[in-house]
Amino acid sequence: MRDYTYEYITLKARHERMKKIHDAKIEKLNREIAELRQRIIQPVQIPKFDLELGEVLTIVSRVTEVFQDDIISSKRQREIVTARALFAYVCRHHLKKSFKYIGRFINRDHSTIIHLCNNYENYLQMQYKPETIFYNECINRVNNEKESRISTYNS
Repeated sequence: MRDYTYEYITLKARHERMKKIHDAKIEKLNREIAELRQRIIQPVQIPKFDLELGEVLTIVSRVTEVFQDDIISSKRQREIVTARALFAYVCRHHLKKSFKYIGRFINRDHSTIIHLCNNYENYLQMQYKPETIFYNECINRVNNEKESRISTYNS
């Protein structure tokens, strides 16, 4: 007669590990759902002192698929930092805004904006594919926005 005690113990341990992994995934999804509900209830409040920066923030958010309040927040995930750097780079090089002005808009110091712009310029020089695609798409949308404004003002 065979003793199945060892197999029972190993299967029980495996079951416990799988249950912990499953519970962690469920907890993460519940946090994400709560965060999305919060965003629906209280949408992001863009600072009111510059409509151009607000429009660029909206464009960058749509192109990179990162929420606007994440770009303004202090979160440091790679995709969020990349979107924040793209926003700073476009505002600096295409709207000709000062580092201090851009920094005030997203609650950062001017030196942080300098760092973000330099990093994004390095991404473009090294031709990183996602960053270059984001940049080109963002510039196309910014230019289209400017042209539509000019045509409505002249009409």
